[in-house]
Amino acid sequence: MARKQGLPLKCMAKMVVSQNHAKQADFGFLQDTLPTESCPEFIGYNTRLCIEQGHTIRPKTQVDYLPLDMKPSDPDTIMTSLQKAKVLSSQYGLNLIVFTGDLQLYRVAVNSIWAYPEQFQDVILRLGGMHFLLS
Repeated sequence: MARKQGLPLKCMAKMVVSQNHAKQADFGFLQDTLPTESCPEFIGYNTRLCIEQGHTIRPKTQVDYLPLDMKPSDPDTIMTSLQKAKVLSSQYGLNLIVFTGDLQLYRVAVNSIWAYPEQFQDVILRLGGMHFLLS
């Protein structure tokens, strides 16, 4: 008989608190902006709210693409990309790597991870949203 293992109670409690906070923030945004003529964007609203509550504003996230001189669907390219992602994530103290790709890249990544499970145990594969629905 297969046993399902759930998340720890502390983790689930954090998720509930976080979700409730997000719902309250969304509702507050709608309450504050719908009756006014000049409606700020959601990011601007959240930034103003954080400043009013005394939170420090974090710098914007920057995403850069690494140069790619090989065919994207080649298994060597996927292996190189996964290796580089492991190095970069360890430099920034991240425990997991989330790899999202289209169906072709996803399939190559799955085969690579199946071939080396102990090397890529911290990689989470995700099929791109559109491709997931089409599948």
